[in-house]
Amino acid sequence: MDELTPILTLIRRYLETTSRLVTEMQRELGHRDLLRAVNGRLLARDGALKGGARYSFHGVGCEIDDGTLVVDLDFGPDARFDGFDAWRLASFASQFPELASFHDPNVVKRNLEELHVAGRIIFPRWEPSPHLYYLAS
Repeated sequence: MDELTPILTLIRRYLETTSRLVTEMQRELGHRDLLRAVNGRLLARDGALKGGARYSFHGVGCEIDDGTLVVDLDFGPDARFDGFDAWRLASFASQFPELASFHDPNVVKRNLEELHVAGRIIFPRWEPSPHLYYLAS
């Protein structure tokens, strides 16, 4: 286990949760590109899913609360939802006492910078969310 494993574990946990919730929204709401559907007024900005999860779109992103976890994400190009930044990761981590070392966005930011230098994540500055990092393939 290298020193970057804890931040990678947080990123994977965030991405797994985001993927589960967005996929559920896509399936239930009938749109792959949720942000485009909201901006085109095909979907309401705020709503609830049958399972009880609530969502609220903002700017280029969405906050989803499934009753046990809250995740905030910004969409990337082509309806991608696998991006992350320090604020979103710290906000997600704050829901877990065992992730206390990542409750501070500045700590997360330093870890992301180390991952970027190590080539484990990329920072492509893709629109509509040029602030997001992505796992390197």
